[in-house]
Amino acid sequence: MRLGLPSVGNSYFTLWYDGARQRAFTPRNILAGWARAGLRPFDRDRVLRDVEPLPARDLPPPCLTIDPSLLAQDRAVKTPVTAAAVTSRRAKIARHVKDLEPKVRHEFEKFANAAEGRTAQRDLLEHKTAMLEAENNEKVRRSGPTPSWVGAKARVGRISKLPEPGKQRRPPTNVA
Repeated sequence: MRLGLPSVGNSYFTLWYDGARQRAFTPRNILAGWARAGLRPFDRDRVLRDVEPLPARDLPPPCLTIDPSLLAQDRAVKTPVTAAAVTSRRAKIARHVKDLEPKVRHEFEKFANAAEGRTAQRDLLEHKTAMLEAENNEKVRRSGPTPSWVGAKARVGRISKLPEPGKQRRPPTNVA
């Protein structure tokens, strides 16, 4: 018992909740709530009345200006896929990054290091996978004698020798 009220079990809660929901969620109440919020009919001022505006910030000028001649030279830039290609692309970009702010330059270095590391790791995994596939596909016979049971012939019984259903089978002769 909490605050002098009896506790409500799961079965009663769902029963009472359903009844209260059906009484509360009527089309009239839903439309009244939308009207109070300014959503129907839509009233922008009512919707934004209680929202505090964000503080004005002075945005710095763009830190990177692109030279149009660079764009003309590099029209068909291919995405680097290998670690060597990423390193090469990083060197090309690094020439232009030295003119940027230190913070932007630092972010570029972090990004470039991560990209190089991930592509190098992927290259190593691809190499390892290729080695394992080549090893798996070899047609070389394994060294060492073949176990005797591998070449053994299995005895196949005949259906005619099976006992009829309901009859007792003979006990095995080699009981240890």
